[in-house]
Amino acid sequence: MSGLRKYVKVLVPIKIINVIRRGELKPNEISVAVMQIKYDGSNILKIGKELYTRHLNPVPLKWRQIISSRFPEIISSRHNFYFEFGGKCNAPAGYTDMWEDEWDYRVIDMYDYRYPLTIEPSLKVVETLHEAWDIGTYEDVVDFLRKAVYELERLGTRYEGVVVKFYTPRKLFAAKVKWGNIDEWKEILSSIETIENRVFILSRESIPASEIRQHIHKILVEKYLSRGIDIAGVSVGDIWKELEKELGSHGYRLSKTDGKRVYEIFKHVKKSLLMQ
Repeated sequence: MSGLRKYVKVLVPIKIINVIRRGELKPNEISVAVMQIKYDGSNILKIGKELYTRHLNPVPLKWRQIISSRFPEIISSRHNFYFEFGGKCNAPAGYTDMWEDEWDYRVIDMYDYRYPLTIEPSLKVVETLHEAWDIGTYEDVVDFLRKAVYELERLGTRYEGVVVKFYTPRKLFAAKVKWGNIDEWKEILSSIETIENRVFILSRESIPASEIRQHIHKILVEKYLSRGIDIAGVSVGDIWKELEKELGSHGYRLSKTDGKRVYEIFKHVKKSLLMQ
């Protein structure tokens, strides 16, 4: 059982950038993206007739008894799936309004992560707000996440959150937009720009001088000095494209407005290297 959770990648705001940069989440591999209401309860995995908690331990005996007696369709189902076990008696984050009864549940995913969710009509399936079958670029990914923020604000505070899921052949990526982190999502999403299917983090302030200095130094050393090329005649224009690429790979977008700062830093780095 220990290997089951590795197939799900849960994304908090900054991690969406990290998985994109590492190439884990590739838009052209996404078979479908869905947006679902997040119910406040306890995540349970049903395999055969056994029930496991989020940490893949057997569920408490009391829960097993409640589920078996009140919701026999869960135990008797031929499917293996994840469900949120909640109700007004089990809402850890305090969002009880979404539950109609003392104990309740919503099926949230098939165990093997294949979508659409194919399951018996007798089982309660979590509501899907949106489906997107045309995710093909990082811009589509970011737009879908922005839509999730909008949907949560539209739904209001009786709901804990909205979950965006990107299904790929290798992994399920689940991004949770909750009232507890909605401001963080807004900040990170407002600072993202996608250009030619690459993702950039636009700094609200100037690019740190240390970042510019570090990459100028790297380019001058690796591209010129290490090859025995004199840098005396090298200008900032000669390295601009490469500097733009280097900073872009670290989430910064170099623009013409940075020209003066870059030139001054370039002069100091170049002078320092020439004196060595």
